[in-house]
Amino acid sequence: MHARYNGGADCTHTRCCYPSGGYQRLYMAVNNLLVLCLLSLALYGPSKQEKPLSVELSCGAGPVQVVLEPTARLLLDCSLGSSEMPYNVTWLREGRPLAPDHGTRDHREQLDYPDPRDPRDHRQQLPNGSLLLSPGSPGVEGGYSCMSSSALGTLTSRTLTVLLANLSEFHTDPQPLSVPVGGAARFECQIRGVPTPVITWEKDGEPVPQETRFVSLPNGVLQILEVTEGDGGPYRCVASNSVGRRPSGDAVLTVTTDSTQALRKVVIVARPQNATVVLGRPAVMECMAQGQPKPMVSWSRQDGKPISTDLVVVATNLIIRDTRRQHAGVYVCRANRPKTREFVIAAAELHVSAPPVILQPPEAVSLSRGNTARFICNSSGEPPPTLHWLRNGRPIRSFRRVKTQSPGILLINQLAVEDTGYYQCIADNSVGTACATAKLTVIVREGLPSSPRHLLAVPSSSTSVLLTWERPQHNFDQVIGYSVHYQCVAGSYNVEYQFVVSNNTVEYQVKELLPHTEYTFYVVAYSLLGASRPSNSMTVKMLEDVPSAAPQMSIASISPTDIRLSWTPLSAVQSRGVVTGYRIEYSALDPASRVLREEVGGNETQVTLGVCIPTRPTG
Repeated sequence: MHARYNGGADCTHTRCCYPSGGYQRLYMAVNNLLVLCLLSLALYGPSKQEKPLSVELSCGAGPVQVVLEPTARLLLDCSLGSSEMPYNVTWLREGRPLAPDHGTRDHREQLDYPDPRDPRDHRQQLPNGSLLLSPGSPGVEGGYSCMSSSALGTLTSRTLTVLLANLSEFHTDPQPLSVPVGGAARFECQIRGVPTPVITWEKDGEPVPQETRFVSLPNGVLQILEVTEGDGGPYRCVASNSVGRRPSGDAVLTVTTDSTQALRKVVIVARPQNATVVLGRPAVMECMAQGQPKPMVSWSRQDGKPISTDLVVVATNLIIRDTRRQHAGVYVCRANRPKTREFVIAAAELHVSAPPVILQPPEAVSLSRGNTARFICNSSGEPPPTLHWLRNGRPIRSFRRVKTQSPGILLINQLAVEDTGYYQCIADNSVGTACATAKLTVIVREGLPSSPRHLLAVPSSSTSVLLTWERPQHNFDQVIGYSVHYQCVAGSYNVEYQFVVSNNTVEYQVKELLPHTEYTFYVVAYSLLGASRPSNSMTVKMLEDVPSAAPQMSIASISPTDIRLSWTPLSAVQSRGVVTGYRIEYSALDPASRVLREEVGGNETQVTLGVCIPTRPTG
């Protein structure tokens, strides 16, 4: 900023002038104002925030879920390993592309000095392609993925679920209890929150005593063993996570003294419950029993396998800190009265769900045009994942040359240059996704023959077609043979058949086709260097034929003299054309009876026949 005073002095931020006379007071006022402005900037200027949490999204293994804390920011980096430059990054939320951020702030400003008054969305795509998320709006939650596109194709990342940290109301509050002296008490509270809230317990507003009789479990349960009169009073749970702290309502424990009758039998007060736990999360199998004398509690697996040594027994409960696949099974709790054969049992099944893992990824291949590419992808997970394929970021659907032979095998016949690109195997289940990538390069050599010309397909009967074509225009003298390809048009998973034809002919008779069915045909020429491009394709509908079977029918009597005949239409394979009519022949069981005929149109599916029943002569 420049300021010019009378006397010609020029004051800048690198040079100070001290004018004389009445202007000195003006200078002092301006100078004080400048100091105040600088002080104001120091107090209210942009403060440098902590660097955001950074997560890489790729097609390999990685986190499936991340929690966005109330004061934190999240930076998603699209790291798909594409080495081709330049490339474009597109971000998707719940499978739908996000509009790119059109702001003019540079990368440093967007990361370090976000303006809270900025009206733009809480999602900002940075110049380097990364996506910056701020926890200002519920709309920031969801499943995020990215696509990286270059001249050679497009890659898609796995999906990452972003959750905003929160702490809801309790959906299960502790309930009042009445328990005899020496019995067992159990309080439970449940609350939803992200991250998972930690539950602690209080009695009379103070933490419960640090005694082995008080057992606080990770599933929000408080067990009090061998209850004493002093245990009576109000209890409550407190849920805490990064969002805050929330207490439940009070529940009063009343301790009664008539314990003899109540504890006569061994009773399992808290039974284990069937549960499904995600791999790596904790699991709790409760079993709390009461009786006099104190019951002995033991655990076993229903399948006879020994219980894993990494399971922890807390009081009489099984705790699994880090659930693995081998922990799945049925667990049996047995409570036995000491020195007797009196016992009770309870059982529950633990299911362990696991996100998909790619066990055998597809491999990159380089093949000549006309060859067959075969990609194999095997995965595991619980529940078993469904598997699908992408080509350059788009789902692959089976068509003439491309087939998913099984969910884990992708076949591409008669490779063409346009098949070059990235192929990805995607495995999904209810827990997460996994993916693997392979690059296909189709090589075209010089000197290959051009495609066969002027293919014609003419049906010669209801089951055969005569194909004729002309030799390639270029390098026809290099041709050593042809391959004839055909496939049924209808259906999504039809097999493409092919036959090898010698170079001595330019025609081929295709036999054993289905009548009244559409087929597509094309021809490829081969030289010692490789395959030509396919010829023009021809689609032909075969001639009709007589039906191969009669319809299935049923008969019902609708009056003493009438019967109704019904049938289901023939399938396309059985009809072998358009059914124009049905002829019904019928007669009485008497061999001497005359055969009657009735004809109806091809669209009919029933007919009523009037039957005259002769009366027997009386002697």
